[in-house]
Amino acid sequence: MQTRELTLTEVRKAYKEHICRDFPADERKPLFMIEKALKEQRYLCIGAFEDGEMAGAAFFVFESGVCLLDYFLVVPEKRSAGIGTAFLKAAASHITADVLIIEIEDPASAKTPEDATECTRRKSFYMNAGCIETGVRSRCFGVDYLLLEYPVSGGCPHSRETVINGYKKIYMGNLPKFMFEKNVKVE
Repeated sequence: MQTRELTLTEVRKAYKEHICRDFPADERKPLFMIEKALKEQRYLCIGAFEDGEMAGAAFFVFESGVCLLDYFLVVPEKRSAGIGTAFLKAAASHITADVLIIEIEDPASAKTPEDATECTRRKSFYMNAGCIETGVRSRCFGVDYLLLEYPVSGGCPHSRETVINGYKKIYMGNLPKFMFEKNVKVE
């Protein structure tokens, strides 16, 4: 597996073919916002490639030394083949921030047993990949999340306060104030 920064054309393709299929509408930001953040160098998109074909993508948003994994995907035909954990590690190696936060849907807030199973599976993946529970929960645009930290610096794990402040910085830096205050809650 090789990893590298995606071109804008590849970002658009990954968004349209994978993110729009794999992520619910209430968890997708508009593509124009991603493109704007890329131009402002506050966003990074890393791809995983096998035999020249995209096997996965990781989209990161940055703000003041903090990074949030915005989207992480492995293409369907490559899932359960063991590349997810290796790709997460490789993608994180491209990060220069001190703190890397990962939002996962809170299994306790799932609407159906099937959703709860999927949330629990996703949490297990990230925990097995080396993430650390932060004890921080958020509600962002109506979705309940648990915040995890992926170790990218020697100071990991960071304090709960550092994670909360970093998470707020990410959203405050990317949303108008009224939208942040209305849609982002952290506890």
